[in-house]
Amino acid sequence: MRKAWGPALRIAIIDDSGLRATILEEGLRDAGFEEIDVVPKDRLNG
Repeated sequence: MRKAWGPALRIAIIDDSGLRATILEEGLRDAGFEEIDVVPKDRLNG
């Protein structure tokens, strides 16, 4: 599903809480966003 924001928009969710990140991801997908990456915060330090 494409929205007015176009296919180039990509969203990254970076959060300490895996549960909260999953909830955010599901909500964004329900809103029609498709390019969503969930990045665990600990991956940013290494």
